[in-house]
Amino acid sequence: MLKGLTLLPLALALNACADPLKSVDRIEEPRPLAARVEVDGDPGRASPAPGELVHVKWLVAAPDGDVPSGFKLSACQGTSEVRGLLHCGGPVFATSAADALALPSFDFSVPADFDTTASPRLTILGSLCANGNGNPSNGGAACNGGEELPVSLDFSVTTSSDANQNPNFGPDSITLGEATWPTASAPSSGCQGFGLPELSRAAGKVELGIALAESSREALAQTNPEDPTREELRISHFTSAGELEAPFSEILPGDERAAARVAWQPPKSAPSDGLLVRFWFVVRDLRGGSDFTERAICLLP
Repeated sequence: MLKGLTLLPLALALNACADPLKSVDRIEEPRPLAARVEVDGDPGRASPAPGELVHVKWLVAAPDGDVPSGFKLSACQGTSEVRGLLHCGGPVFATSAADALALPSFDFSVPADFDTTASPRLTILGSLCANGNGNPSNGGAACNGGEELPVSLDFSVTTSSDANQNPNFGPDSITLGEATWPTASAPSSGCQGFGLPELSRAAGKVELGIALAESSREALAQTNPEDPTREELRISHFTSAGELEAPFSEILPGDERAAARVAWQPPKSAPSDGLLVRFWFVVRDLRGGSDFTERAICLLP
C-alpha cells in the first residue's frame, strides 16, 4: 500500500490510504509529515522568484525516529487554480532522484522565464523512498528498495517584494507542562538517565505548549475591512505513543498571542527502563510557509 502526502497551503498533511481506525496523529509506520521550502541564501523565505535556487526539505517520521529517505521528484508550473489532486499546468523543468538522507532535500532552480501571470504556483510531484534510494531510470518503480511514499506540494513563485516568509519554531517554542522542553538526542533503546525529560506514567495527562514569535504571523493586505490583517497558523502535532487530545491546533488572526496548548495522555504501561516517546510539531501559515521541530520524553512506570 502506498501512503502519500499532499501538502497544500490550505491543507494539513494527508495520508492517502489512511486506516480510518488509526489516529491521524499517531505515528506507527514511516510517514511524510511536512516539507519546508527555503530560498538559497534566504532560508526564511518560502516564495522564490524566477531564477532562484530552491531547497525543499522533507520530514519523514517513524516510531523509532526520523527515517532516512531518498526520493524521485519533479517540479513544474502548477495550474492557476487548485481543484482536487495537484497536477502540472506546464512542462516539467526539474527532476531528481537521490539516495537516502536523514533530511532529504530536493534542490532545483526556478526557470528565469517562469511566467507568474499564467500561474504563480509551483508544483512538486513524485515519491519519497523511506529507507530506500530514488530510482534514476525513466522506467520502473520510483524507489530502489524501501517503502514508496507518494507526495505532492504546492507553493507560490513571486516577482514582488511581498514574498511569503516561513514561520519558525525557536529553541523555547515547545513546553512540557510549564517547563521549557529543549531538543535532545534520543537513545536507540531504553531512555532513563539519557538526559531526556522523565515523566511518570501515573502522573496522568500532560499539557504541551506551543508558542511562536509574533513575526511568524505576517501582516496581510486587506481588500475589504472584513479581511484578516495577519496570517492564521495551523499546527499539527504527532506522537509515537499515547493519545493527543486533537491532531491540530489553530492560531487565528485575531488571537492575542501566537500560542496554543494540547493535552497528551500517556499510554497505559511503560517498561522499567522507560519508554521513549517522540513528538513532532509542524506549523503552516496556509500560504506555503512551514517549519517543523521534534521533542522526546522518557516515560517511566
